[in-house]
Amino acid sequence: MSDILISNVIYIVLAVIVLVFGVGFIATQTSPTGPVENMYAKYFAFLVDGAKPDMEIAVDISSISNKISGYVSYVDAFQIQNGNVNVQLKKNSGSERLGKNYNYFNNIQVALGQECKSPDGKRVFLIVKTFSTETPKSDIDAYMNKGGKEICDEFLARQK
Repeated sequence: MSDILISNVIYIVLAVIVLVFGVGFIATQTSPTGPVENMYAKYFAFLVDGAKPDMEIAVDISSISNKISGYVSYVDAFQIQNGNVNVQLKKNSGSERLGKNYNYFNNIQVALGQECKSPDGKRVFLIVKTFSTETPKSDIDAYMNKGGKEICDEFLARQK
């Protein structure tokens, strides 16, 4: 009798554990930002994979700019480093980045620049700059410290 009771308790505990993980998985997949985060993580990874060193890529994020919340700037919602792209549209309360990740395989260094708004204010672009692996960190830091306004002005001048 006790063997049956123990096996039933173990079965119930395992069923509850599987149910909790299943509900958690479904909740993360059906969140309103989940599919968009996944799409943009893949999109950024594909862009970086196809990029050559010293390219400047502008990504139009106008369609998701209203979905990004909890960040000071749009740039904070995107992270590109060590062969990985992370997109997290809603900032969580902890220090850990959640969101969606996607790897890229191109052997280049990538710097996430600034967000730029079009002169009419209707479109928002995110600037991504690529560097060769031989580029010194000081050059990358100089680009990053250049200032958002200067990077945007150069980008918008080339668009005319």
